[in-house]
Amino acid sequence: MILSIQTCFETLSVSLFTTNKSHLSTSFVPHKHSQASLIDEVANHCLKSNNVNLGDVSAIVVANGPGSFTGIRIGLAFSEGLTCFNNNATKNFVSNTNACLVQIATDAKPIAIILPSIRGESYIQFFNQQKEPLTQIASLTNTDIAFYMEEQLEKLNITSFNALQIASVQNLQTISPKLSHLNFAKINLPNSHHLGLAYFAGLADGKMLINSINYVREAVKLKTTS
Repeated sequence: MILSIQTCFETLSVSLFTTNKSHLSTSFVPHKHSQASLIDEVANHCLKSNNVNLGDVSAIVVANGPGSFTGIRIGLAFSEGLTCFNNNATKNFVSNTNACLVQIATDAKPIAIILPSIRGESYIQFFNQQKEPLTQIASLTNTDIAFYMEEQLEKLNITSFNALQIASVQNLQTISPKLSHLNFAKINLPNSHHLGLAYFAGLADGKMLINSINYVREAVKLKTTS
């Protein structure tokens, strides 16, 4: 069994899959700032409602961002705790930008994933047609994001915005008026179901990459300067 956990956004979600990629169930709890107190109950309910014991879980999939910095730590800490009781289960980390990729139909264009952050900011990452990362995740103010995208198009030798597939949770008009004329694929905030699909698609990593991504440094900077 594969257990996937999403704690990076306002809605906590936990999903259970079989090892042959069948989705059994997903539990959603839309309680902002309550992930720490509810995650154990939700995960247990997901397992018990499917007559599954923790010892039956062979892999745990958890998001390592971007998203709520506190939420990321809750998910990582909870997955670490689960493996203390089931040391045969592997820990697998999936970035939320990778989890967005499973919502996108195959297209012969590079991809730009844009996710909402806080205080008028967004996360953005570019991928090639094979869904391999071309850039790190960047955290930018929405006023700077159009300029950043133009800069990256030049660096990546992409001829124009029309040669790029943009996928975003929010409307491009809310990000920047300079992007409002562009076509984009509307996607959902990645939940635990998307994390599981990304795991099966080979978009997970066995290592915790959180410390090497620049949005984490920005989150720490915000906390130390506020």
